[in-house]
Amino acid sequence: VSYAYGTAMTATSLLVLRSLLSASAPLDSIAVVHAAAVLFYGVRLNLFLAYREIFLPRFRHMRERIEDRAKSRGSRLSRTPFIVSCAALYAFLATPFLVTS
Repeated sequence: VSYAYGTAMTATSLLVLRSLLSASAPLDSIAVVHAAAVLFYGVRLNLFLAYREIFLPRFRHMRERIEDRAKSRGSRLSRTPFIVSCAALYAFLATPFLVTS
């Protein structure tokens, strides 16, 4: 779980919510409620991750070890397949509320 996932959920839900509200969708429609719930989830996730990294040294050290290990395995270009697969996962996780809108 990363900031990228939380931010992707937040950004996607904001775009869907803005689209629904500009189309005059009723505020109690399932699509609006679903987009608002995903927006809340993305913001809450990012706040939790930031809190955990700032106030719990154990998680800060764990993140640093993960980053050091990733750097030792090669450049970002060599990790492109992994990064692309994560991007696809994030896109597919947003699909259910895109379908309801």
